Amino acid sequence: MTAASCICGFTELADENLIDHLLHAFETDDRIGHDGLAHEEREPLTCACGLTATTPEDLDAHLLQVFTPDDARDRHGQRHEPTGDGA
Repeated sequence: MTAASCICGFTELADENLIDHLLHAFETDDRIGHDGLAHEEREPLTCACGLTATTPEDLDAHLLQVFTPDDARDRHGQRHEPTGDGA
């Protein structure tokens, strides 16, 4: 199985997966998403915006959706997205 990677050159490590990398790249310091609401896990599988996810993957997908800019560029201008060659 090949480790997932990002077009910026990141490759999954034992202590950080691709989702962690993308959230770190896009999540804002104030945790305010593109919809103007606060987003962060407060209770297990519950976002500050009120969303209750059924799995950790669902919560991650929600957070990526509200923090990822349309151009997939972080605050330094670096583009981030999965390369598609991972597992």
